[in-house]
Amino acid sequence: MKDPIFWLSFRNNLKLVVVSIGTQLPVALVLAVFLSSKTTRLASLFKTIYFIPLLCSSVAIGVMWRYIYDTNFGLINVFLRNAGLFSWAKDWLGDPKLALYSVMVAINWRFIPFYMILFLAAIVAIPEELFEAAMIDGAKGIQIFRHVTLPMLRPTIINAAVLSLVGALKFFDIIFAMTGGGPTHASELMATYMYKRSFVDFRMGYGSTVAVAIFLIAMVLSLVFLRLTRRSADLN
Repeated sequence: MKDPIFWLSFRNNLKLVVVSIGTQLPVALVLAVFLSSKTTRLASLFKTIYFIPLLCSSVAIGVMWRYIYDTNFGLINVFLRNAGLFSWAKDWLGDPKLALYSVMVAINWRFIPFYMILFLAAIVAIPEELFEAAMIDGAKGIQIFRHVTLPMLRPTIINAAVLSLVGALKFFDIIFAMTGGGPTHASELMATYMYKRSFVDFRMGYGSTVAVAIFLIAMVLSLVFLRLTRRSADLN
């Protein structure tokens, strides 16, 4: 395929993959460890608050963040102007250099709670005897996390990374609600490009080709990722 917009959308998807795996999983893991601690007060309240983004539809979240980023009345720019930081107020969704990264913030906010719940369930399932044995051996907080919690979470982390990778490659709804892939295709993803070619330009054949490309890319990257993680596990 020689279509430059397709390859631009492909690069944007790869950026989203890197940011999703590199941001969502570490933050979700930290929150899960924090909420699993018996010393954390009001843990149930925090779980409810963190879980709220998962209860909202993706389109509603996209519209909400579009208003948050609004150039004139958005919460971010209003706060910056009130703080005297006028030069920091930007056209977050209208600037080609900022649009994609602004949308990534909304996407991370949406999906971090999902992986947090995933990790939290895995942590709770770890046998208490392992933690007790580690403490008897003199291990403290970070040592217990490194030598007990993290190794036991390895399968869950790998599964979460694959889910994040595949999800980032087929992502559509939030970014379409916020920017529609604009401005000037700066935030275009393969899924939004497929939609436009199929249902705006009515080039169904071309849209189907993009859909097949998304499937093949997701499958290949997932297999490569699983092979690399399996090889790393064998070396360890």
